[in-house]
Amino acid sequence: DMLHLSKYKPTAAWYRGEPEEAAPEADNDSPQELNNFEPPGDTVESSSSLKRILRIACPSLLAFICFCILLIPVIIVLAHIRNLQPDDQIVVRYNDRKEVINGPQTTVVNPFTKREWRKAIKVAPLDYVVVKDEFTSRWRTEGGPSLMFLGAHEVVNSTRPKILLRKGQYLRFVDRETGKERVATGPQSVVPGPWEVWPDGIQQALVVRENSAVVVIDRATGVKKLVDQPGMFVPDMNEEVVREQQVIRIFPFESVVVQDGRGALSVHSGNDTSGLGKDFFLPAYSEVVQMEWSAFSEPKVGEPQIISKEIVTVIDSRPRRSFFQYDTRTVDGVNLRIDGAVFWQIADVAKFIPVTKDPPGDVWYHARSSLIEIVSALTFSAFMDDLNAVGDAALAGSRSDDFYFERGLEINSIEILRFECVDENTARNLRLIIEGSVQRLNDLERQEGINDAEEAQLKSQSELEKQREALVKVRSNNSLLKATAEGSAEGLSQATADALILSKISGSVPSQQDGLDILTLHYRLRGQNERTRSLGKTKGTLVFSRDSLGLNFGEL
Repeated sequence: DMLHLSKYKPTAAWYRGEPEEAAPEADNDSPQELNNFEPPGDTVESSSSLKRILRIACPSLLAFICFCILLIPVIIVLAHIRNLQPDDQIVVRYNDRKEVINGPQTTVVNPFTKREWRKAIKVAPLDYVVVKDEFTSRWRTEGGPSLMFLGAHEVVNSTRPKILLRKGQYLRFVDRETGKERVATGPQSVVPGPWEVWPDGIQQALVVRENSAVVVIDRATGVKKLVDQPGMFVPDMNEEVVREQQVIRIFPFESVVVQDGRGALSVHSGNDTSGLGKDFFLPAYSEVVQMEWSAFSEPKVGEPQIISKEIVTVIDSRPRRSFFQYDTRTVDGVNLRIDGAVFWQIADVAKFIPVTKDPPGDVWYHARSSLIEIVSALTFSAFMDDLNAVGDAALAGSRSDDFYFERGLEINSIEILRFECVDENTARNLRLIIEGSVQRLNDLERQEGINDAEEAQLKSQSELEKQREALVKVRSNNSLLKATAEGSAEGLSQATADALILSKISGSVPSQQDGLDILTLHYRLRGQNERTRSLGKTKGTLVFSRDSLGLNFGEL
């Protein structure tokens, strides 16, 4: 029966179709006994048929089963082969993780996992993508142009345009996650990090020229530095511009006092050997010392002087003029208000810096002391006699001590421009005296003007007479020359006539002398006739003297 068949185990000879050998005797309960059990009756024939069937079918069935067992994995593998294109991606989901397979490639996918097909993301050249990893909550950015494959747990949060920086521009990024900073400079397109912000926006690079510089501080170390190299300057990630500064130009007569970070003072003078002055930049930890000097206004008549303060950074060594208005009193009790000016200059800047911070104020107050000392020893009359002498005496008193020398100052002169009496009665009397003096001066000047005019008139008349005298002399000389010429001509003709007359009468007179006497008488008589004729033609009165007539009244 089937129980017996199930216990039957065919041997190798049975499979080959050969007769089986008899098994050795065994116990009834042993497997060998069961295998050698012969069924009774018609069961033996059925068993023989089944054996023949099994001997024929079992090897083929077993081979088929083995083939099927081997074919199934091949089919499964072939069914899960995938050809990925360049932009293809497969997300494989396992129970505990995810993996991605990126193209281009041919791969076999695990058939016992879940799969998701997706395309790579094309990022444009001017864009960038913000990606989030949902498993780790990490963020990242990727800029284009690119074909971007996402990670297994990544998703696209947003697509944004890049930040365009032109030449001369820069952008300071601050990472909110780590606190780190970075600086991007143009020209370029910038992709910020996922947690980066730029609170200051796009900034222009600083242009450093030959006459400008910048002071920069490193916020990580706190160290400052001076950048004076010409060109475009962009601060580093930890640097910050403290200030921009222009070059300090000082002329040969100017000086600048500089204080460094430790408080030490130094003087920069423009009086160098070139004579062109000096240019310099302030060091990073230095600053120009600002001094507060007194400023004295020019006093107007009847108004008090205004004293104020001014900020001075550049010290001028040229001569200066400081106006003053001092109230003083003479020895005879006259209260005066004196207006004037003090001329002074700075000779040595290094000397006055540690001693005083207000040189004009020192000069003003010291000159007041000297002038008050001089005026208080004079009477009002002596004061009015010579104001210049009072100023010179005050100058000499100021120079008598080392006050100005210790401060590196030089005082040149003290001039009194005007004064007025503080007391009204004294001022009235002074005005009268001044008016009288002015009137006398005006009269004197007027008289001097008249005298000058008369003197000028006399000089002009004298010059005119001199010119007339010269004219008369010239005319006289001309007449003399003319008469001489005419007389010479007339004398020559007369001599010729006389010689002719003498030659004619020489035979009629005894001697030549007699002829000359006759000729002389002839000319005398002719002259008398001419004079008589001229007198007869005039209306004048003819007066004869006693001598001309030969009369003697005593004889009468």
